[in-house]
Amino acid sequence: MGDSDLKKAFDSAFMVDRRFWKSARGRAHWLESEGWQDAIAGPLWSIVRHGGCDYVYPRQDSFFADVHDPASLRNLLFEWHARLVSNIGRFAPSTDAEVSDQLLMQSLVERIRVVIERAIEIESHRWQAIHTPAR
Repeated sequence: MGDSDLKKAFDSAFMVDRRFWKSARGRAHWLESEGWQDAIAGPLWSIVRHGGCDYVYPRQDSFFADVHDPASLRNLLFEWHARLVSNIGRFAPSTDAEVSDQLLMQSLVERIRVVIERAIEIESHRWQAIHTPAR
């Protein structure tokens, strides 16, 4: 996946247009998880836009405590992703429109997972290039 492909994947996962939703209830449920989405999107957007996310490592705040390398960032992003998936799992559709929205939510969390994997791969390569001593 090239950089432009990663940007497209990011946009597909995080830029959900209002018209995609079939029910107000489904859209509202997705919006309830916006905090998890935003938390995940921040470092990913930095990687997509700037090729890395150095800003997370020196931060030892409530968001990025114990994040000191790409592996620990990956663990944190997947922890947040698991919470997002759990929230989506609590949605109990009661109409055909809501079933459609549930499928959309499931598709979005899968897209987010793919973006996490690819972005962390890029970040890991960048990290290694900076932190590996020259021979």
